[in-house]
Amino acid sequence: MSREFNRNMFIMLVSVMIGIIIVTFFVADIMKNIEWEEKEQQHQTQMDTLESKNTNFTTRLLSSLSYLDKARELRASGNYHFDLACVWYTSAINEDENQTFNTYKNSTIENCYLAIENYSIGYDNFGVAKNMFSNTLKFSDTFSNLVELYVNITNSAARLCLLRNNASMYIIYLAENLTFRDGGTEFMNNMSNITDLLNNTLLKYLNELKNYNELEDLIEKEYNIVGFSEIREEV
Repeated sequence: MSREFNRNMFIMLVSVMIGIIIVTFFVADIMKNIEWEEKEQQHQTQMDTLESKNTNFTTRLLSSLSYLDKARELRASGNYHFDLACVWYTSAINEDENQTFNTYKNSTIENCYLAIENYSIGYDNFGVAKNMFSNTLKFSDTFSNLVELYVNITNSAARLCLLRNNASMYIIYLAENLTFRDGGTEFMNNMSNITDLLNNTLLKYLNELKNYNELEDLIEKEYNIVGFSEIREEV
């Protein structure tokens, strides 16, 4: 009887131990699966967040570049009319025939106003582009150097528009004060102050233009470094 009891107890004990081992195995397997699923979920969440961030970055960058291109077109148009105004102004000063002088004078003023219109709108668009590039920085660390260069170049371009806008106004003042008398041209009033302002403004423009061109070169180099040119080509 004692032997049978011990045998039964042994069998029961072995069965319990086997049961505990099996349960422990299944519990460990379940916990491992739960841990794996949590890691997979975390990984997927990270991937979704990264994908969303990249999508936002690309979308915002393309929108910023579109505004930049529009602003550049306006600045180019402003430059065209400003250069024409300078040609007409120089021609007016050197003209020795009254009627032709008036034509050149009017053309000078007309092109200056057209230049001012383009520079003014371009200045605003460069400002919008700068803000958009600044917001784009929030969505990427990888391309932060490139985007910061775009922030700087939009700021520089806006300054170029402002300087040329001021120069256009000075040329208008000079042209409006210019008159034809005794077979030649002269100013009705002393315009030396306006002439000095114009020359100083044009000098500042050349200095800023140098900075702008250097930023353009840096942007081109940065594209080659990060291999990001395909984004720019989509604009």
